[in-house]
Amino acid sequence: MVSLTIDSYLLDVYSREKGPYPVTNFPQNMTHTLHAWKADHLRFSLFSNDVIQEPVEAIYSRIFGEQASEVSKKPASGENSAIGVHEDFKFELRCTFNRMDLILSPAYPSALEVSLITRIEDSVGKLRRLASQLTKGRSDLIRLAFGGHYLFEVENPIEGYKKLSEMTRQNFDFEKHRDVNFQINIPKKAKSDSTLFLNRLTRWACPSIEVHAISSMSSVRKSYFCGCLADFNTDGDRNIVFEEEVVNSLILELTDEMLNFVSHGINP
Repeated sequence: MVSLTIDSYLLDVYSREKGPYPVTNFPQNMTHTLHAWKADHLRFSLFSNDVIQEPVEAIYSRIFGEQASEVSKKPASGENSAIGVHEDFKFELRCTFNRMDLILSPAYPSALEVSLITRIEDSVGKLRRLASQLTKGRSDLIRLAFGGHYLFEVENPIEGYKKLSEMTRQNFDFEKHRDVNFQINIPKKAKSDSTLFLNRLTRWACPSIEVHAISSMSSVRKSYFCGCLADFNTDGDRNIVFEEEVVNSLILELTDEMLNFVSHGINP
């Protein structure tokens, strides 16, 4: 059995008495590609101009062609969810009033390894296709969003801050700074609709992840990352429903923008 603990946006303070961290041996030629990036989850969200009435388990069955393995309903909060494993991914479909989220995450954790999504482009492509299925034929959509928590593994916190500086165009120094949490939104006019702006929101930090093996001989593995929590979405103040062809264009545009930021960093 494996227990996963994520120390979000915190770093170990490595004292000077212990000496410097070893020089990283991670491949530097992969800096501006998606190949070295992973994710602990990916998300698609849609917002309707009315409360979503269709039962969440019926939506799940229609999209995946099979029944959910787990269904949860919370009348007090209005949140209903259906969960299942499909093509080696765990999918959670969640409906809360007029909002629907589809969350993709790793299905099978492994001992003393951080369970993360690899092959980011393929996984985002899968989520994009499912988003197209969820939005097909709908005439009630007023907002769309894609997001995810992306992670670039590094050797140590010092290398994490170097990567963080590179991706944010800032100058963070592990000797001077701690608990950096850099958030920025760079809105951009949508190509598919000149009246619409896309929010390109990213939050950058250097989380560490501990994996604990629960056994008679306890063991721990700690990994360090440069992390990007991304949320790329359409205007929240807009109440006009989208035409279906605009929805398809926005799905492509939002995911392309998100992947560009993850691979190249903040892009004005």
